[in-house]
Amino acid sequence: MIRVGIIGSTGYAGSELVRLLLQRSDVEIVWYGSHSYIGKKYADVYRNFFKLVAAECQESRRCYC
Repeated sequence: MIRVGIIGSTGYAGSELVRLLLQRSDVEIVWYGSHSYIGKKYADVYRNFFKLVAAECQESRRCYC
């Protein structure tokens, strides 16, 4: 099982990545990162995931490395 966290999961590319990864049986999304929706349920941001994702969005820390 591959465990992943997605930085920017509430953006367009991030939501598409969530959609694609939810179709895979060998991947588990353990962290949904967001800058604007911290503490809000991911399914409240994207209603089409309401039966698929129960997790809340977590803070995406920016790294300027």
